[in-house]
Amino acid sequence: MANGYAWTMWKSRIGSAFRTGWACVMVGFAIEYYRARFHRPMDFQPFAYLTATLIVGEACLEEAAQGAVLALYGTLQGACPAFLSLWLLGPSTLSACTVTLVVAISGFLVWLPKSTHILTKRVALGQIVIVYVAAFTHREEHTNASLYPLHAALSTGVGTAASVLALLLPVPRLACLKIQEKIRLMGEISCNMLKLLASAYSAESVSTAHAPLSQLKVLADARAHILSTLRQKQANIGWEKPLVDCLVPDSGALFKSFFSLERPIKGMEIALESCPSFPIAGPMGEKVLNGLLTVMEERIGQSVAAIMASASKDSSQVYDNGTEPVELSFEALEDVPPTSSRDFPPFFYVFCMKNLYEAMVITQKQKKKPTSESKNGTHMPKDKGGWSLKVDAESLLMAVKCSMSLGLSLLFGILFTKGNGYWGGLVVAVSLASQREPTFKMANIRAQGTVLGSVYGVLGCFLAQRFQFLRYIALIPWVVFTSFIRQSEMYGYAGGLTAFIGAVIILGRRDYGSPSQFAIERITETFVGILCCILVELIFLPKKASTLARENLLVTLKETGDCMTPLGCTNKPCLSLSEMKETWTRLRTHLTELKNLIEEGKAEPGFWFLPFPHASYTRVFNSLSIVVELLETLFETIHSLPQVSCNHMLSHNETYKAISEDLEEFRNCFDSHFVCFQEVLQVKSLKRLTEEYHKKKKEEVDLESGGILVVGGERMDKIVESFVGHVGEALAHTVEGMKEMRVQMVLGLGAMGFCMASIMKESKKIECAIQEILQRENPMAHANLWEIHHMVMEEEGLKQKKQMAQGYAWVVWKSRIGSAFRTGWACVMVGFAIEYYNARLHRPMDFQAFAYLTATLIIGEACLGEAMQGAALALYGVVQGACPALLILWLMGPSRLSAWTITLAVTVSGFLVSLPKSTHIVTKRVALGQIVIVYVAAFMRRGNDIDASVYPLHAALSTAIGAAASVLALLVPVPRLACHKIKEKIQLIGEISSSMLNLLASAYSAESISSSIASLSQARTLGDVRAHLITTVRDKQAIIGWEKPLVGCLTPNFKALLEKFLSLEKPIKGMEIALSCCPSFPTNGSMGDKEIKDLSSAMAERIGHSIETIMASAHKDSRQVYDNDSQPPEMRFEALEAVAPTSSRDFPPIFFLFCMKNLYEGIVLSQKEQEKTTDMPKKGAPMKKGKGSWSLKIDTERLLMAVKCSISLGLSVLFGILFTDDNGYWGGLAVALSIASQREPTFKMANIRTQGTVLGSVYGVLGCFFTQKFVYMRYIALIPWVVFTSFIRQSEMYGYVGGLTAFIGAVVILGRRDYGSPSQFAIERITETFVGILGCILVELIFLPRRASTLAREKLLGTLTDISDCISLIGCTNIPCLSFPEMKEAGRRLRKNSSELKNLIEEAKTEPDFWFVPFPHASYSQVLGSLSTIIELSDFLVDTINSLPQAFETYEALSDDLEEFKDCISSYLICFQEVLQVKSLKGLNEEYMKKNEGGDPEAGGVDIVDGDVVDKVIESFVRHMGEAVAHVEGMKEMRIQMVLGLGAMGFCLANVMRESKKIECGIQEILQSENPLAHVNLWEIYHMLMRVRSS
Repeated sequence: MANGYAWTMWKSRIGSAFRTGWACVMVGFAIEYYRARFHRPMDFQPFAYLTATLIVGEACLEEAAQGAVLALYGTLQGACPAFLSLWLLGPSTLSACTVTLVVAISGFLVWLPKSTHILTKRVALGQIVIVYVAAFTHREEHTNASLYPLHAALSTGVGTAASVLALLLPVPRLACLKIQEKIRLMGEISCNMLKLLASAYSAESVSTAHAPLSQLKVLADARAHILSTLRQKQANIGWEKPLVDCLVPDSGALFKSFFSLERPIKGMEIALESCPSFPIAGPMGEKVLNGLLTVMEERIGQSVAAIMASASKDSSQVYDNGTEPVELSFEALEDVPPTSSRDFPPFFYVFCMKNLYEAMVITQKQKKKPTSESKNGTHMPKDKGGWSLKVDAESLLMAVKCSMSLGLSLLFGILFTKGNGYWGGLVVAVSLASQREPTFKMANIRAQGTVLGSVYGVLGCFLAQRFQFLRYIALIPWVVFTSFIRQSEMYGYAGGLTAFIGAVIILGRRDYGSPSQFAIERITETFVGILCCILVELIFLPKKASTLARENLLVTLKETGDCMTPLGCTNKPCLSLSEMKETWTRLRTHLTELKNLIEEGKAEPGFWFLPFPHASYTRVFNSLSIVVELLETLFETIHSLPQVSCNHMLSHNETYKAISEDLEEFRNCFDSHFVCFQEVLQVKSLKRLTEEYHKKKKEEVDLESGGILVVGGERMDKIVESFVGHVGEALAHTVEGMKEMRVQMVLGLGAMGFCMASIMKESKKIECAIQEILQRENPMAHANLWEIHHMVMEEEGLKQKKQMAQGYAWVVWKSRIGSAFRTGWACVMVGFAIEYYNARLHRPMDFQAFAYLTATLIIGEACLGEAMQGAALALYGVVQGACPALLILWLMGPSRLSAWTITLAVTVSGFLVSLPKSTHIVTKRVALGQIVIVYVAAFMRRGNDIDASVYPLHAALSTAIGAAASVLALLVPVPRLACHKIKEKIQLIGEISSSMLNLLASAYSAESISSSIASLSQARTLGDVRAHLITTVRDKQAIIGWEKPLVGCLTPNFKALLEKFLSLEKPIKGMEIALSCCPSFPTNGSMGDKEIKDLSSAMAERIGHSIETIMASAHKDSRQVYDNDSQPPEMRFEALEAVAPTSSRDFPPIFFLFCMKNLYEGIVLSQKEQEKTTDMPKKGAPMKKGKGSWSLKIDTERLLMAVKCSISLGLSVLFGILFTDDNGYWGGLAVALSIASQREPTFKMANIRTQGTVLGSVYGVLGCFFTQKFVYMRYIALIPWVVFTSFIRQSEMYGYVGGLTAFIGAVVILGRRDYGSPSQFAIERITETFVGILGCILVELIFLPRRASTLAREKLLGTLTDISDCISLIGCTNIPCLSFPEMKEAGRRLRKNSSELKNLIEEAKTEPDFWFVPFPHASYSQVLGSLSTIIELSDFLVDTINSLPQAFETYEALSDDLEEFKDCISSYLICFQEVLQVKSLKGLNEEYMKKNEGGDPEAGGVDIVDGDVVDKVIESFVRHMGEAVAHVEGMKEMRIQMVLGLGAMGFCLANVMRESKKIECGIQEILQSENPLAHVNLWEIYHMLMRVRSS
């Protein structure tokens, strides 16, 4: 299946690549013909290529024809006015300012009309830029400036003609054929979707139902994509009319028919996803009704087939269905009134199916035949880019931004370079869009594409410098490659287009100067243009995308709330159906805008801002989309009911009134939710709001008492229950003879009930997501939406200040500025050392750049101890790198230095350095870097009569300068000590831990779900902060011993303190899991008694007291870890004696108390047993064991890593010195500095390093340009760059590696002198870096040709196997169990596998897919989340079993239940492992059918573990647990221990099974995404595998 998908992708992409390449070939021939005919090169050759690629893309002939007309119309708007302007101005008046002014005004006039097509605007703006820049550049050559517009028009004409011919020859690429193919495919998909829905409705188990639903989602995505394509193709199909006679004139009617399927199918999907169980219970699941649904599905399928057939028939017959449809009888629905809310989903499914049947089948014969109005095909598009005087504020603002961006980029471009000064403006002209785009994301993508194409062009010119015609051949693989990356998530269409243009304008032209010089100038100009666009965007719209997303969410919530106002209103007339349809259209527009802003906010760099909560916003969007769909259905249902049963309702006014009251109550509940959401989202600072509220009240108040009605789950349930009862009464009063009305009332009221219940459920999801958004923005504040809403209402719109955000920003600024200062200070010292060396010895110091590299490698975010360690490691790297090189160069002599011997020496040396596992990564990087620069320098300067053995000494000197500068920068003016950082972090960890415990206890005692969610959300946020702090303390604690010689404030008990805090991790995690699984709040039954809640609060308070003691110990002597003279009295747990679980709903609170009691005993009671003093040494922590020492421990993995490193290093050095002699070592340096101690995402890290290198190099070139008259100003220009890169190191877009390479890229240009042209050095370094990175990727693909997605699948298989083995040994009776320490070790191994799986999933997400199946990241993440929970629960399960040995010895029934549980889980896990190893479902199915003729895949052979089996196991465990507890009535302590232990065990068993079902769903989606057209059912696949193997 995957091979079929790859072939389809290849076919499509190769076709597009051929058309694009064919157009460029024709442009190239036209340029060569012009040169031969007129004996001069054609002006504006790149614009011809640019026009062709803008038009062709993925176009068909009709789009190319339209594009050609639009491009020619752009010539009228661009070149013609420019001709007149230049003729009037004359060359004498052309200056930089006048040209900028004229371009800005022209750009404003071109962009202002809203109706002008975007292609027309881009062509016109591009012509304006190139014409005016050319006139300004050549003003002194006595050339008639008015000829340039004619040359621009000629190049545009060449490009447009080539694009049309490329889609016409050799075979026309017609849109009408594409439309017919898409319509046929869409019809097949629609029929398959209906069959899948019917199959899911009739399923006999949850697993069987989930299989068709999973396939349905994949087909729905494919159908939506096809509909979108058809919309685009159908709009312009009339352009093909002069050429072909096969148009589909009734396509509008066909589309309308297909669109009518959309909402009912979506409704049926929502209904099936909401079904509580399968098979469907009650009358709605009877065989008679299933037969009726099957007939409806068949009739609808026949109608869809008729629509498909009409796509190839005459327009006068849209539907050719000769057999008149027979009216179906719906008598089976007469006696099936809903009895509870669980019956609503099937009713809604049947309601949607019946509506679809009536729309597609019954009404077909009532439709008139289409008129002859469209007999001859669709009309030509109304708008071809004509001028319109309609101007609104948005168009005016866009025009102003366009003109300013164009003017600024042009001004800076011609100031930077005259010869290629138009590229900055041309980038702006081509990248402007008719609607908002993600600013930073698109800027980043365009910059990447430009650099990628330019570097490829430079390398192509280098390789083809002796044979010019080979340049055109070199374009062929690039055309194919860029056609694939246009569809990738990493680059997209814009990135692929700019990458193609970047190469074709270098390889597709001649006689334009040095390709390297042109490339760096174009890259710099492109960056200038992009920066101008960003600057203007920030000036006119300074709001971040996250702020705009929030504002749009507010508008969408308000619009959604307003839609509910006229719903069933009794005191004023409702809106008409047509008015409401307009409202739905407007709402969907808002939702689309919200979705785009959410994606933009995700891609926006964070810098010092709060990270954008993308996941929470996405959940809000998904729930809002469902709410809008259900609201529209609810409104239509209510409008249709009075027409059906008007007389009946009038005769039973009380029943109608009761239903209306239920609807009114539902509306009030809905309004309360959405008004609350709007109010809280407008609060800027929770801290400020709380302070002002309490200041006015002058006393603490109970925020949950009065003032605001908290809409909890109970109120919602009561509304639905009341509606169900009143529906039954309404149906009971129905006259028996009115069958049709009764059927419509049953379905209509049932659909109403489903919509109401589902809207309420989605509203709660929105509440939870908004809660998370507020909590992320205010991590230390308690965010409860209803409490905040209460305070806002009391304050009556109190104006807030962004105090919380400003506080966060200041903390980040303080940290980043501190790091930037230290880094900049180290570079300043390196610069002074270099200048001193130059002045003292009257010669430039060798390897100046490596001194900067060493300093930046060491310093980073380091403290003094880390810098001292890094300096020692760097000096040890000198021993491994420079010292052996000194000996080898001395032995070899200059006569033996060649490219091959140098490559061999670098390869061998790199292998020996990277082989030892114990060597620190800093040592390896320094040693490899020295090896590269020493050998390459010796080779490049072999003819200078200089002893090559001095180069290692110079490399050692530069390394020593960088290491010394890094240490001094962290020592002067004030030492940055790790011990101070650790004390601060320890204090913060303790405070957060206490707060988390109090929040968890508060969540347990909450009186509503909203209050519990608020506390739990804040606890999770604090948990993330706490985990980050613990990681930081671990890193700092490992190197604290390095500070011992300098300071005496060390606290040697840091390790003990950290271990103590780590012991809190597991119980707190368990309490979070327990609270997230609680079915309701307040807690029901005996677990919700006041005594138990008080007990949990008291334990939290005692634990907090002990944590304060631990915190205080951080400031005391090392021998006194705990100073707690007044030990608290031991708590009594008599309140737990009355606890008697009666169902699995009681397990979560018991597990919560179990974890809290374990935490209490581990933190509080264990202090009494510990001695006041410990045996820890008084002195500081020992020095780190390994400082980079050589070790002979070599395994296969290390050997492979060393081989890959050495080969990558050798290849990069070889290609580097072949490309350029002067800067041939930068490719090898890129490899040396990128080597890592563990696997990294190959493509992601390569992309980030490339971006950083280019970003820094361009800044360096610009800095040198602006400071060329004052050389020492270069150092000042580094200051803002140091600050900027310190921020982007923390951003998701660049990360630490991107920030580091960006800083190095600028500092090696601005921080040195006398190394030649900065531009030439920059392009050579960029190209060398690309060569090195490509070498790494090539070697990685050779030695590990499997993609990250394949490795993630294999790691998932291994993790499932380990979990299965681990669970099979828990409490086993037939083989000896593992010991408790062995089980703990198995748990640690599982966590390690889970961590590796997480890393591989993230790597596969960022991996370019090209022609592969897109990686199902969401499904893998879902599986990973469930696996992590199972690992945690398995660990708890071991703890509970280990604490209850007597229970299992005495009560065999509990052991039997545990064995039954293990059998269920083993069945799950074995099934998962087997199906994940299937390479081809099609091949398996064929082999199965071949060996089992006519066999039913569902018939026997494999026991399906379904929900019923799981429920029986849990019910049996609850029953046996009650019997076990009943036998220890007189033993209070043992009873409490057994209740908590067995309750916790039951919770673990139940939730491991629940998470296994989630894993099943996730793996189902993974297989379905890989096999979109196949029916995927895990148990059926497992059955076929077993049968095939056994036969």
